[in-house]
Amino acid sequence: MVRTLPNQGVVEKKWRIANNATRFAVVACGPSILFCGGALLPLDVAIAQDMHGSEPADTAGNRAQPAYDAVGIRLGSIRVLPTLGLTGSWDSNVLASSDDAVSDFSATLVPAVRAEWNNPRRQISLNGEMRIRRYAELHRQNDEQYRAQAAARFEISDNTAISANLGWANVTATRGTFENGFQVGDPLRMREVNADLSVLQRFNRLTVVASASASRFRYGDVRLDDGTSIDQSFRNGHQIGGSLRARYVVGPRLSLVSRVTANKFDYSDPDPLTNRNATAYAVTGGISYELTQLLEAEVDAGIQKHNFRNPAFGDISGLALNARLRWYPTPLLTVRFDVSQRTTTSSFNATSAVAVTSGRLAADYELRRNLLISADVNYSHEKYGAGDNVSGLLTLSGQAAWKANRWLRVTGRASYDRRGSNSDVTIPEFDALRFMLTLTVAR
Repeated sequence: MVRTLPNQGVVEKKWRIANNATRFAVVACGPSILFCGGALLPLDVAIAQDMHGSEPADTAGNRAQPAYDAVGIRLGSIRVLPTLGLTGSWDSNVLASSDDAVSDFSATLVPAVRAEWNNPRRQISLNGEMRIRRYAELHRQNDEQYRAQAAARFEISDNTAISANLGWANVTATRGTFENGFQVGDPLRMREVNADLSVLQRFNRLTVVASASASRFRYGDVRLDDGTSIDQSFRNGHQIGGSLRARYVVGPRLSLVSRVTANKFDYSDPDPLTNRNATAYAVTGGISYELTQLLEAEVDAGIQKHNFRNPAFGDISGLALNARLRWYPTPLLTVRFDVSQRTTTSSFNATSAVAVTSGRLAADYELRRNLLISADVNYSHEKYGAGDNVSGLLTLSGQAAWKANRWLRVTGRASYDRRGSNSDVTIPEFDALRFMLTLTVAR
């Protein structure tokens, strides 16, 4: 087995890596990650509602459709919601290659089940999903992905709540992202176990949420086309962290918000010249203002820093920024805008970390009671190390989701990815066009 770093020898001509060697978020939504929310919803939505104010229920994208929504299977006080999805896809650039793009069709079978138990003070949910993907010609890209998630929220009193989450995933990292820059070879596999615990407390006008999290991640080796095995064990490690978020209601429309986060990253890489062990923190403050009942905006800014134990890597610091906007111009249209930042460890042996600034503009339009039209513009700006090497990934997508009845849903989606870069150190430039049609049977 060969342990090779990205810009060494002939292998550099075949492939490049740009990944975050920290936790690969289970709740992320990407081209190959469709397990969005799931068992996390009772926790994350509840916390978001407490800290940001909940989105109105009677708006596009949130409105319940009792005549079309699945009812599940009742087992006493537990409701079980099984689903079976089948997706047919065409990808113009499966390997996210800068040259000689290869297209292919694929079929993905997604059996999933969710069990939930809810009462006014307690919510518990379990989620499981398996994704089996098969390509028409690129059989080496066939994969299976597995996820399991458990979540619980307990309201101790009207002013106190505790939330907990435990998850496991065995997934394929999406090509063309800073998680996976391989342009040849087998899929890059990653396993993760993650857990978090949050406590929410209200003090009259003040709401405080204290959270702690931990994750353990392991990467599989990647076998290239010529049979070479690329050792990825130097990316294995664990992360622990915590955060404190506060929201103070000044008046009917104005609130002050602040957050402090800290994380510690430890990797199993035995080479002291390339080990990325680090600590990171961010401190921000800002305001949330409800301009009208139909428009709410929130922004907080501050500083962030990523400190490496290895003196060969310079510390990274800069602006920390978060923004959120919700606009409901009509009962049938919802517009969302979000900005977030994070700094994660890089696997480049010449680049210490990558600072990622992500922005998303999305809209949901309820064309008919059972037909939702959605559009998204996502942009991720990535700055590598303390130098001037930058890369950006733009994704444009549109989707139509039709609920035929309680048990059948049809979703069509088209997306376009464009990556640009000012340096060969980052992921090479590429374009990709994708079409997907999904049939979901729900009980």
